[in-house]
Amino acid sequence: MRKHKVALGYVLGVTALPVLLFGQSPPPAKATLALKGATLYVNPKEPAIKDGVILIAGNRISDVGSAASTTIPQGVEILDCTGLTITAGYWNGHVHFVERKWADASSIPTAELEDQL
Repeated sequence: MRKHKVALGYVLGVTALPVLLFGQSPPPAKATLALKGATLYVNPKEPAIKDGVILIAGNRISDVGSAASTTIPQGVEILDCTGLTITAGYWNGHVHFVERKWADASSIPTAELEDQL
């Protein structure tokens, strides 16, 4: 199974900033936690990773892959996630409110809109 890397625009932007400003990247953070054994869904267009590993360094995901292709460094706390499922935070912010109750929503009182939701 091929190795997967998590690439988030925010994470890339924050890590790229020192390179842009000072010509060097920050030192990589050392992984402190490994989530091991779960089924991972890292991309909706790719198959799930069975028996996956997620390495966390500080407050960032530093590596994602199968247990067979991802080395957990010595001394890292391992959280057994066997039998669990972990997904990336997929977000679909595009919706259509086409029912009549949403017509002219800007003039409907907030409490009424909340009830309709």
